[in-house]
Amino acid sequence: MPNKIDAQNLSHSALRFLTGTAISRVFGMIRDISMAFFFGTSGFIAAFFLAYRLSHLFRRIFAEGGLLNGFIPFFEEQKLKSDKSAHLFFRDLTASLIFILTLLIVLIECFIGVSFLVYGVNEVLLLVSIMMPSLLFICLYGLFSAYLHCQNRFFSSGVAPVIFNIVWIISAFFLRSFDLNLAVIGLSFMIVFAFGFQFLFVFKRAHSNFTSYLSLKEWLRPKLFSPEIKKMIAPFFIATIGVSAVQINGALDALFSRFASVEGPAYLSYGIRIQQLPLAFFAISIASVLLPKLSNSFQIKDFDSCKQLLNQALSGSLLFLIPSTFGILVLGTPIINLIFGHGNFNMVSVIKSSECFWAYALALIPSALVIILAPAFYAQKDYKSPTVFALIIVGINIAFNATLIFVLKLGPYSVAITTALASGLNAYFLFHKLSKQLGSFLSKSFYLLVAKVLVASILALVATLFCYQILSIKTYLPFCSEPTYLSKSTVAQFKDFSLPFFTFIFAFLSSCFLLKVYELKDFFKKTLNKY
Repeated sequence: MPNKIDAQNLSHSALRFLTGTAISRVFGMIRDISMAFFFGTSGFIAAFFLAYRLSHLFRRIFAEGGLLNGFIPFFEEQKLKSDKSAHLFFRDLTASLIFILTLLIVLIECFIGVSFLVYGVNEVLLLVSIMMPSLLFICLYGLFSAYLHCQNRFFSSGVAPVIFNIVWIISAFFLRSFDLNLAVIGLSFMIVFAFGFQFLFVFKRAHSNFTSYLSLKEWLRPKLFSPEIKKMIAPFFIATIGVSAVQINGALDALFSRFASVEGPAYLSYGIRIQQLPLAFFAISIASVLLPKLSNSFQIKDFDSCKQLLNQALSGSLLFLIPSTFGILVLGTPIINLIFGHGNFNMVSVIKSSECFWAYALALIPSALVIILAPAFYAQKDYKSPTVFALIIVGINIAFNATLIFVLKLGPYSVAITTALASGLNAYFLFHKLSKQLGSFLSKSFYLLVAKVLVASILALVATLFCYQILSIKTYLPFCSEPTYLSKSTVAQFKDFSLPFFTFIFAFLSSCFLLKVYELKDFFKKTLNKY
């Protein structure tokens, strides 16, 4: 039987995953900068981003949703019997997944082909059909990543997207001089190869693990939909409905933004890409290592460890996401201008993307709460609760979007505001339900920490606003000031960003020192020592 889970090693595991993720995110940012510089926010690029999102709708469901949330608890359950039993389960699930995905890809391609014959070629659907085969590789990457997490190996899966991003960057560079219509088609083809290389990377890392438990002969004799897999089907479909609802929300967001503006999906894409950085570092990285540990704790009925894990995960996440939110609110435009404001990414693109970035900042904390709280339900094999909540949120999201876009005639940023509202409601539903299941799991020190960090973040925001005023730095605070001329020179852009940024950091750290936020020092000390 597994040893009692030590909640203190959550930081260590999260740090390993975060390290790999940080490297991949750096390359992801270079990729986005390349796209902005070479292609801007034209209608063709907006169509490409929309197609990318639609083609990977099933990716979110399989690779990052119902399947994997179901896989980890069931894999941990099989490990209680024996390691070989767990690996037979993994083998059969891999084979079954390949069968289902291949069939799904063929059906979708046939549907798109019939659509072309009846209605003619549609630009977005053409790009979707090109990118659709990548679904197989990204889902296998997700499954093998979850397997590595169960083996307490987190760095490889976090760093693997570097390969994907490098292929994308190189492709964008060589396609930059092509006609935009041909360029996006070329990029779509290269995305398939990029995901293939990414999967091969994690496959190689996992290979040494699973071959030590099963022989090659055993691996080549999988059982499609074995009895253990069939036990997963019901909870998988329940979870899939919930994850599908979340992803439908994402796809609808892109569609609503296109109704607001032809370039809307591009503005949203550039805005959310930077918002995803703190979310990936301080929420997704923690949630990725949280599920295996929670599943193990629930298997041995160690509920005290479950509460400790959740308390630590939420504390560590909000310690950084609260200042990140305030930092985006006051530094959003300089960040967008410095990173993307070059080449074909003009001033209008900077302003519109900044508005979306600012609005997405409001969704940062509620999104993190959803990401961290949901694993507690999956670890208990309670797939129904998150699914019901997600379905409710879909209806609310559609109603909000329709009102803001079609009735109030607001811009693409309103889609991001709706995301914040919907995420907040979802987080409330999950927290309320989990409190009933586990009882109170947040300590007094958690609430005190949140209060201190909130005060420190507000003081840092005020100090940064004074910095803008005293140094006469021109910026645009969405919905608070009128758009103004922004620097196009990289040196000037860096100055306009760095001075307010370091003011914010200095003010925040000084306030934390005065307020005695010892958790900030302890977090770095413990994680760095363990690393």
